[in-house]
Amino acid sequence: MIVVPGNAVYNKFWPSSKKAIRSPHKRWFSYGRHAFVSYFKYLEHQFQKINTVWVPDYICHEVVNSFNAYNYEVKYYPLNDELEPDLNTIASITKEAVPHDVFLLCHFYGKIVKNLKEISSLLTSKQIHLIEDCVHLPFANLEISRPAHSAARMFSFRKIYPVPYGSFLVTKDEQKKFTNFLSQHIEAHVDHQTARVIRWMAREYLKSLALRFKIPVKRKYTNLSLDPLQPFNFAHPLVERMIDQNDWHVCFSQRRENYVLYQQYFKPQTDWIKPFEFDIQNDCPYQFPLTLASGMERKHFVSYFLKHGVAAQFGLALHKNVLDRLPKDHHYNRHVTLPVHQGISEKEVMYVCDLLKQYEETFISNY
Repeated sequence: MIVVPGNAVYNKFWPSSKKAIRSPHKRWFSYGRHAFVSYFKYLEHQFQKINTVWVPDYICHEVVNSFNAYNYEVKYYPLNDELEPDLNTIASITKEAVPHDVFLLCHFYGKIVKNLKEISSLLTSKQIHLIEDCVHLPFANLEISRPAHSAARMFSFRKIYPVPYGSFLVTKDEQKKFTNFLSQHIEAHVDHQTARVIRWMAREYLKSLALRFKIPVKRKYTNLSLDPLQPFNFAHPLVERMIDQNDWHVCFSQRRENYVLYQQYFKPQTDWIKPFEFDIQNDCPYQFPLTLASGMERKHFVSYFLKHGVAAQFGLALHKNVLDRLPKDHHYNRHVTLPVHQGISEKEVMYVCDLLKQYEETFISNY
């Protein structure tokens, strides 16, 4: 049996990158939600108190919990089958929103929202701050990643690269203004918990050894073991040296190649499953997302792949307020994902595709 982990595994004995990727303001936040709240505070300092934060209903519950903890009113907007907001939805929001509300736009699974320019135009006309959540997109470099149609973009390294934590905002206005605000108005300090980072490195190194011997390892959620920080702390500089400037080139190319391999080796015989479509020239797949047909049980699908050593996953862990009102057969509840990251090879992609074919032959004939 081949073992295919859900994310790239850190396998260096010690971080020694001499060409580390540098964040624009030279400091990383511990997590993306910390960066968001910090930027909200910055906007309030520049303009006025934020009345409402508009978020997609398909978003991780931890982000919503963080906003609620800082007394921001959260309102949800729906997404279509491609996990993008319709322009009609945006137009409706502009009628209800007030100036200096915040609109969070997410590029889910590395698929860049098609109508970004139009959405930006509608929101800007009503003085609504557009922030892009690029949590599923690899950070390339400052030139490529600087926002052109929004106030800021948030990237999360820990979702893409094998690091315990680390995210930052790239702001449209002068970086020094945001940095100075953080240092003067928010109790932000560098996280010196080096021991925690070293323990994480040791676990990852042992995990990489286990994978060589085809021993399945369960992924431990880093936010449970490495998030004892106050919301405005910055990640330790040690983490910054775990990633080399060349890593993003490898990440972009390998993820795109693996997606193409999935498309090449697996072609469903019926419409029991629908892969997400990526523009491989512009998008960069975070995972290989699939939508199961109406009436199918995704728990059975995920369990089958886990049993065979492949780290299949459900979609995002949504907030209870969203889950309670969703129909049981809603397409959010039928999302599953398979690994596509830079740490897997063509042989491993072929193995996953063979499992997809076996699953189709074994179970779908009775569907």
